[in-house]
Amino acid sequence: MKIKKLYLISQSENNGYDTYDSAVVCAKSLDEARYISPSEYDEWRDGAWYFKYSNGRKEETPTGGDTWAHPDKVKVVLLGVAEESINEGIVCASFNAG
Repeated sequence: MKIKKLYLISQSENNGYDTYDSAVVCAKSLDEARYISPSEYDEWRDGAWYFKYSNGRKEETPTGGDTWAHPDKVKVVLLGVAEESINEGIVCASFNAG
């Protein structure tokens, strides 16, 4: 079993109102962390960010990713090892409301 770690992810591509600038995420690798959006409603697939509804339904067309950056533009810093009880995904996020 691979050890889960905590990472600080940040971006400076989209920095206007209603955007995320950073988050702490739990993932098994730096590469995995890069593909986590600070929004629980966005997921990376087929080379783009897609919106997913709280009921599990997923958009069929990309959202454009205007609240977060392309994974290649995300800076990732290892913070440390996560406790077993922490689930993979977003731990906390910084949102710049408009």
